[in-house]
Amino acid sequence: MPVKAASAFFRSFVDSNPFYLASACCMLAGCLALTNSLSWWGIPTSRLLTLFATLNLYEAALIGLAAYLVFVRGLRRDGMLLVILEAFFLIDITFLNAEISTQGSWIAVSLALFSFAAAFVKLIVILRILGIRRSAPELSFVLIQIALILGLPLAFSRNSGGSVSPLAFYIAWWIVGLMPAVYEFLVKCLRTDEPRPAPTRAMLTYMILPWLSLAAHLGILHYVYDVPFYGAMAAPALLALAMLLNRAVPVTLMPRKDIVTLRVLLPLAAIFVSASSPSELTVFVDPAGHLTMTTLRLAMILAYLEFMYSFLREYWVFSSIAAALCLLLVSYGPSADQIGNSAHGAWYWFTPFFWDLIPSTLFGWGAIAVVLAFIFLGVGAAISLRRPIPPPRPD
Repeated sequence: MPVKAASAFFRSFVDSNPFYLASACCMLAGCLALTNSLSWWGIPTSRLLTLFATLNLYEAALIGLAAYLVFVRGLRRDGMLLVILEAFFLIDITFLNAEISTQGSWIAVSLALFSFAAAFVKLIVILRILGIRRSAPELSFVLIQIALILGLPLAFSRNSGGSVSPLAFYIAWWIVGLMPAVYEFLVKCLRTDEPRPAPTRAMLTYMILPWLSLAAHLGILHYVYDVPFYGAMAAPALLALAMLLNRAVPVTLMPRKDIVTLRVLLPLAAIFVSASSPSELTVFVDPAGHLTMTTLRLAMILAYLEFMYSFLREYWVFSSIAAALCLLLVSYGPSADQIGNSAHGAWYWFTPFFWDLIPSTLFGWGAIAVVLAFIFLGVGAAISLRRPIPPPRPD
């Protein structure tokens, strides 16, 4: 009996084949340890290049083995597991590309361009393995996010003095938060007349994981450059979640009314966390004070667009134009004090004129009554004349 139990356990262990996951975990742990990603100490460029080549070789082995298992051996389950594991390395979960970007030389730019080109080829092969027809919106969306994962650390490392301002991080968080809106834009612009099926689970994995990795990279860069996280930086994520809920399907755990409630509360929460409007995060300062873009004003504008797109999508373009006109009116129109002073002066000018129009004698009230009699008679006649003529009654 113990022999049979041990045999059954060994058989189930082999069937589950956890060695692929163990291999990926070892590669991840090895990259984090060898790049000092847990401490962010500088390491020689030669070691980074060796790790970069080793990691790309490992990814090629994952994809090649997945293709062999799916197309030659027909083992789709094992192949799918390898493809999902490859997704984590494709989005730089090892932070190796982010580490290379700090080298401050042409090598970083060259390797970033190579990584992007390699990511494009890997995605094409992976979609072929998964049997997913290439869709321009989904493929473009994944590539845009991978480009941002490679480009943001590179852009931050090129700042003079080795420091990054809080405003740069605030703008970067808005870039991350606008990713769902970018996908909506790609779907609208790159759609075709033929019916497009909804993304599969595997494709959704490749669409969501880069977004999460992008947020993780940006969060780590806060620690690297010692930049505090302000509450207003959470506004883009709140608006992004509200945008994602537009595509959420009601289920038992989250009925439709809860989804609608969150779609209303999340943009309001984005406005709330942006209310402090710290001066370090002011996007644009107009010396005249007209177009100064604070965190509160920016959050209110995008929350308004979110509401219009979510609940009044048919009038979204019209409402956006109306919002732009209102913004220009608020920015360049009269201020609240000017409006109040003008209204106060108009009231004092109009009040004597209004009192002069009110009759003070019985003759005056009688004349007004006669005039009103003719006016009401004319209105009544106009209503009667607009009515259709009834057909004659039969005798």
